[in-house]
Amino acid sequence: MKTIKNFILALVAWAMMFVSALAVDIIVVSHGQANDPFWSVAKNGVDAGCKDMGVSCKYTAPATFDMVEMAKLIDNAVSQKPKGIVITLPDAAALGKSVKAAIAAGIFTFLTRQTIINVSRYVEFDLKNEIYTQYQKLSLSFYKKNQTGDLMNRISEDVSRVRMYFGPALMYSINTITLLIITFFYMYRQSPELTIYTISPLPILSYTIFKLSGIINIRSRIVQESLSKLSSFSQEVFTGIQIVKSYAIQKNKSLEFDNLSKKNKGNQISLVKMQALFFPLMILLIGISNILVIYVGGKQYLSGEIENIGIIAEFIIYVNMLTWPVASLGWISSIIQQAEASQKRINEFLKENKVKGIIADHWKSLELIKTTKKKYCLIHGKEINHPKGSFQ
Repeated sequence: MKTIKNFILALVAWAMMFVSALAVDIIVVSHGQANDPFWSVAKNGVDAGCKDMGVSCKYTAPATFDMVEMAKLIDNAVSQKPKGIVITLPDAAALGKSVKAAIAAGIFTFLTRQTIINVSRYVEFDLKNEIYTQYQKLSLSFYKKNQTGDLMNRISEDVSRVRMYFGPALMYSINTITLLIITFFYMYRQSPELTIYTISPLPILSYTIFKLSGIINIRSRIVQESLSKLSSFSQEVFTGIQIVKSYAIQKNKSLEFDNLSKKNKGNQISLVKMQALFFPLMILLIGISNILVIYVGGKQYLSGEIENIGIIAEFIIYVNMLTWPVASLGWISSIIQQAEASQKRINEFLKENKVKGIIADHWKSLELIKTTKKKYCLIHGKEINHPKGSFQ
């Protein structure tokens, strides 16, 4: 009977973990059970309010009026990092520690994001200004060789990828390293053997996300290139619409546009199919890790190696805390690869030779004087000779 009871408790804990792995915007932790006539009205109000606001909510409450269990629910809610947590407070003394921890977590999360993300935006701003300044100093022959779409893509899309490296990648790297060290310490202190079994699927998760992100990046680049071709084609046709009409090639251009659109559509669908594997794969590996925790932890509890069955629930919470940080390792690696490739593309233009001499610094005040034998330019009233083609 005891074995069956423990098994049921473990399954319930795993089910709760599976649900909590899904993205939730707001978590409500109440001391009133949803099946209670009074609190059922409150739960319905929460569901209706979240539906009106267009956010996802999760209502949680202890099975009985147990402040220790409610404190664990609050800690679990904090570990899921939702956008907001709503807590009822029947006993401030008993729940004070967990509530203060939740408030502190929210404040430090805000400060971390505010600091690092703002810095990444400053980097993005400065880099865009640097590229724009470089564009103004490049020769006419440079613009003849490069399309406008490519120039705009490097100052927008490529710069955004570099910003991701200085922002989210840096932030999640710090968060992941810190959380891994602290969580592993507490897990190993409780049960070394169970810790090894618990974390065994996590490296597989990280590697799988890394490989999947690599494939997604390749397909994303293909989508960007096809979209760039489509935009360039549309721009050329609209610019030269008089020529298109003069030669009566509207149908040919329309068919060419349709082919480019279908190719772009196929690339988009291919990308979406690969992206659709991300969260199901992550949930699958989370489930495997939870099953190992329940099976191994259950055996250790029955054999007396673990004194309290609450340790199993504690390990499930640890798995929940480690899921996204471990998965983000692959995502961070992908961001670093994208940023490296984008920075190389940006550097190609930043290293491009500028218009030489005084002309680059005084372009706005340049006046050309044409003669029958020689070409001269007048800059701030100073006449200098220049060879043919030096302004190209």
